[in-house]
Amino acid sequence: MSGRNLNNEIERVHELVSQLCEQGYEPERAAELNALLRSAPELIEPCVEYLDVHSHMMTQAFWPLAMDAEDQDILNEVFREAVDAKRLHEAEKLAKRSWERQQQDEAERVAQRQAESKESGPIVIVIPRVAVFAAAAMVLIAGAIGLSVLFSEDSPPGSAMQEPEEQTPAPAPVVLAKAVDTRWAGTAPLPGKPFDIEVRYSLDSGMALLAFGEDETVVVEAPAAFTLTGDRRLALHAGQVVARAEPGFAIETEQALIVDLGTAFGVSVEPAGRITTHVFEGKVRLENLGTNSGAHADRAAVEIDAGAAVAVNDAGTVTPVELDPQSFLTAAKLDIYAQAAAGSAYHQWLVSSYELQRDPDMIAYYLFDQADTKAGRLVNQARSTRGRLDGVLGHQHLPGSEPEAVSGRWGHNGAMRFEAGEQDLVRVAAEDARVLNGLDQLTIGVWVKPDQRNQVSHHLVTKRGQGVNALNLVMVWEGFNKGVYRRNALLFHSDLGGTDYPGHQSGDDSLHDASRWTHIAVTFDRGERRFYADGELIAIKPRAASGRLPELEADLLIGAALVHLDDPRTYLDGDIDELFMLGRVMSAEQIYELYEQGVPKEQQ
Repeated sequence: MSGRNLNNEIERVHELVSQLCEQGYEPERAAELNALLRSAPELIEPCVEYLDVHSHMMTQAFWPLAMDAEDQDILNEVFREAVDAKRLHEAEKLAKRSWERQQQDEAERVAQRQAESKESGPIVIVIPRVAVFAAAAMVLIAGAIGLSVLFSEDSPPGSAMQEPEEQTPAPAPVVLAKAVDTRWAGTAPLPGKPFDIEVRYSLDSGMALLAFGEDETVVVEAPAAFTLTGDRRLALHAGQVVARAEPGFAIETEQALIVDLGTAFGVSVEPAGRITTHVFEGKVRLENLGTNSGAHADRAAVEIDAGAAVAVNDAGTVTPVELDPQSFLTAAKLDIYAQAAAGSAYHQWLVSSYELQRDPDMIAYYLFDQADTKAGRLVNQARSTRGRLDGVLGHQHLPGSEPEAVSGRWGHNGAMRFEAGEQDLVRVAAEDARVLNGLDQLTIGVWVKPDQRNQVSHHLVTKRGQGVNALNLVMVWEGFNKGVYRRNALLFHSDLGGTDYPGHQSGDDSLHDASRWTHIAVTFDRGERRFYADGELIAIKPRAASGRLPELEADLLIGAALVHLDDPRTYLDGDIDELFMLGRVMSAEQIYELYEQGVPKEQQ
């Protein structure tokens, strides 16, 4: 500072600050003030002190209520406590996404200010924290004169001008938020604890929910292998995952980089050397198409919208495939598994139902939930025949023949009530029903609560033509007690033109009380029929003449038999819930387990 008068320079700084605050921003004065502060760091402290005093003066001038010193001290103390509480709260949220973004934004602002400072832009001053009114006014003043002010509780008064260090915000740790029946090979994370970066994790069994901050999750279903490669990135080596994330999240695979554009999507890495991406909501972008995520980097990125799915092979070729949401485990379904593991009977049934829907041999699966019966249709939930075998409610030319949606056996899932007098039924088109033709193995299971069981033959599932003997498949809860019919028996007839009805029925009174839900099932194994009620084997009938179901071009009917359209005895009178047809024979143990999982505990 040789040859310079510090007092004169301090006075000049005060004068410039006063002029800029009182008369408004003027480029020449601002440039002179910046030059003085750059040339002599000793001037920063008196500049800050003057700003502090001036801000208090401005606060008192513009504050609408007069305040004495004691009142202002109290308010300042409240402000300091609020600031401390807020900082403590933010520290506790460090692992959350919102804090990460705040840190990232701050780092970007600091970097921008540093760049501006180096290019002879506004100087950065580090000053101590002040009271709320002084702070607010000081920010306004600093903005007017072109100064960027940072409040720092750690910087002592009078500290020299500092170049702020570059801040790289730490990514939010990825934690194991939920795990169900997991078994890991090698490194195993703990619930609530962070995963390590660049460590390969192999999930041999079970399912896990990974939380990336507050708003982003990835569900991993075994068997699968993955690595967390950085902030909001996961490399999937094998298996499949479902991500719900915000734009910028990415999943790396050998064949492509899947970049989220704000969506929910599933990615599957198949052993055959291709990946499939299924977009459930929003949109994703596929980049770096081809083996090793870059061998064909010249290929243009591909965007996939909600409701679409594609496959990518080693060559980077993108091919549309059918969207298959049921093949993926979502966070909502994982929660169902977690509650089932905790002992919830209802959720244990939901898990059983979900597994049945995904069974590759499942031909048709109907839940009868109200949500599945919109627009007059009964939706087939079987994954292997998805989009086919949906049922139409009611006769085509008979208004009022649609079964009514009612409460199911759990009380909060759906069922359907069929009125025999109204000729209610559900019809599956013959074109779709051909899948039953020629089968040599079949299992049919259904929950039913019939009315007037001693008066009506409750036809549950039929596939037959108009003639009496044009039979393919008939499953009936028999309520008659005359002729060849047995009282309260279960009938399953499968011979084209056959008339040996007694040979196709369980014994008399083999079914339980019709006033409650009963689970009945029949297996067909090359002609041999086994009858089950509430999980118990009640009869075995020998093989029929033909070991296969005959082929017949006829609709599949639920709740009716189109022999005599106006005869209420050929319809179901009662409630029906959860009907399935499986293209293989279930064992007695599997059928009993199915009953155990499906019966409400209060009915046992």
